[in-house]
Order: sequence, then structure tokens, then C-alpha cells
Amino acid sequence: LRFWGGLYGLKKDELNKRIDEVLHLVELTSRAHDRVETYSGGMQKRVNLAAGILHNPGLIFMDEPTAGVDPQGRFAILNIVRELAASGKAVIYTTHYMDEAQKLCDRIAIMDFGEILGMGSFEELRNQVGKGFQIFAKGDFDGPKLAHQLKNDFEGEVLHSGRGLLAVVVPDAGELGRFVAAMKNRGVSTENLKIKETDLETVFLKLTGRELRD
Repeated sequence: LRFWGGLYGLKKDELNKRIDEVLHLVELTSRAHDRVETYSGGMQKRVNLAAGILHNPGLIFMDEPTAGVDPQGRFAILNIVRELAASGKAVIYTTHYMDEAQKLCDRIAIMDFGEILGMGSFEELRNQVGKGFQIFAKGDFDGPKLAHQLKNDFEGEVLHSGRGLLAVVVPDAGELGRFVAAMKNRGVSTENLKIKETDLETVFLKLTGRELRD
């Protein structure tokens, strides 16, 4: 931290003060005198973050800061991001984890192959595709064939279909019931249905037309 602070041009008293502040923020004060090579992966991510905010920037870029971090380390990093945002910092945060973007960000941009397909708050993005429910069905069936058979039985949209898999989105609880009834009428088991309210992952799938990928 002293090395990076020197590169930022921080002088002795100011540098000492900022080192104490950022170590407290990233919860590494008790390990301040340990070699970084002895840190866990999550701790190394946090000390990297500490180095990046030593000079107290107003704008902070974070590129997948929780990638490869265990759940405990991820929780700590997300709390740090919240604290930085609450202190008035502008944080531009890139991630493949849709739940992080949904929980953390005031404004979200969905990008695919370098193109922004949608931008706004989570509620604004969700309104673009409609609120409702996402349904994942797994079983011994041909997904594309089943999707074709069910297309007139409920109001909704197929997100993905494949061997033993069908994912659809429906606008409300009524259509959810119609979809489940249609599955039963086709002799398809509904025991392995996974149902959740429309979230950012649903929005991503509808805007990009494909599953999440690296």
C-alpha cells in the first residue's frame, strides 16, 4: 500500500492516514504487517481494492471483483462496494453474476458482443420484458417438441428448449397455472418444476436470446 500510495503522490502523513482508513474498510487491519503472499484469494482481492482507492477517487472501476472468490470473501467485497457507493463514490461494476448487479446497482447496462441492449434500473429493465414468472422444467421429454405442443395452451414465451429441458416466462400467476395444467395434460411430470419471479437473468436471456456464458 505504501508503494502504490507513493505512485499516487500521497505524502507521509496523508498516506499513513489513508492506509489506516482503507485497511479498516476492507477489514485487513489485523493483517496489515503480514506478507500478501500469505493472504487467501479473497483477502488478496480486498487488498487490491484497498490499493485502488488509496487516493480517494470519486470514480471507481471494478472488473469482476468477486470472480474466483469464496462465498465469505464475496460477501465482504459486496459490502465494501455498498459502503463506497453510500459514501458518494460512483462505482462502475462489471460482472457475470446477475444477482450481484440486481442487488448492488442503481443503473444496469446489459451488454452482448460489445453492444448495449438495455440500460436502466432493474425495475425499468424488467418492465421492458414484462413482470411475471420464469419456469424451468426438467424431465424425460423433447423440449422443442413439447414447446411446439404447448404454444397454444398458455400465454408466454419460450426462453430455451432442449433435450429434457424447457424454460418459459409467463406474465402472471394465472398463466403459470395454465402452463402447469398444460404440462399435466400432456402427461409431463411437474415434480421437477423450478419457478421464480422475473429477475435480471430472465431479462438478460430475453434481451440476448441466449443463455449466460463467459
